[in-house]
Amino acid sequence: MTAPAKWLQIIACVNADNSEAVSEHLESIGALAVTLQDDADEALYETIPHSESQWQSTRVVGLFDGNQDAKALTTLFSQQCGELIHSFKVEHLEDEIWERRCLEHVKPMRFGHSVWIYPSWSDEKPPENARVISLDPGLAFGTGTHPTTALCLEWIDDCNFDNKTVIDYGCGSGILAVAAIKCGANHVDAVDHDDQAVMATADNAEKNHCRSQIDTFLPDQFSSKPVDIVFANILAGPLINLAQTLADLCKQGGKLILSGLLLEHYDAIHNAYSPWFDLASPREKEGWLLIECTRGC
Repeated sequence: MTAPAKWLQIIACVNADNSEAVSEHLESIGALAVTLQDDADEALYETIPHSESQWQSTRVVGLFDGNQDAKALTTLFSQQCGELIHSFKVEHLEDEIWERRCLEHVKPMRFGHSVWIYPSWSDEKPPENARVISLDPGLAFGTGTHPTTALCLEWIDDCNFDNKTVIDYGCGSGILAVAAIKCGANHVDAVDHDDQAVMATADNAEKNHCRSQIDTFLPDQFSSKPVDIVFANILAGPLINLAQTLADLCKQGGKLILSGLLLEHYDAIHNAYSPWFDLASPREKEGWLLIECTRGC
């Protein structure tokens, strides 16, 4: 009997306007990762709700555990997305095929002057004095490709983290937690409502040799004294609801870094956080914002 493939992949050809809806449907039926590709196979390894489409014609690729029932999965996908797609196909992949496809697309990325993300398979030599984060695409919750993550990493590169205590609220892959440690932070508490994100953060901390400095929590397990720096790279709605919680986690004079926001969200965020924080002018990248907030009395 032939052993099942490690991975199953649904590849759908869609108009760019439908890529977000198809991505959401793939996630809803159990996709472990969703990537977008143009006709030249240039991949985006991270998608954020409401982000702008990148190409007029897009392939949306959902990666599933190879043990899933391919027939049942494709029937469900066809029922949900038949009117949104031009066509789709199913592929079965072994680990080495998935890795080879990643190799074709993912290269080291620099943020600021010295923070770099390297895929684990890269044989490129890092620049002198680079602070390198080893992080692979595909099964991560944030890999640096989206402007919100890039904004946070650039802020981290600019900041003095020596002996600072940090909270990464909505940690996803743990990319910001690991970056903070690489840049000198003493300790990071990483919090996420998704237990898969908590596991991903712990795994990435281990791979980057800083597991002892990063503790992971679900929100109902977490309590903390106020810390020097708090990151919250999530979306505007949750950030507004979390204003009191995040204020309580930040020391007087400490920094709260808010990202995952569009320009249209700025006024609502300012109103929610101004009772506790002085908000600096936002940094912007491709329509997305990062706001540095300083905790007052």
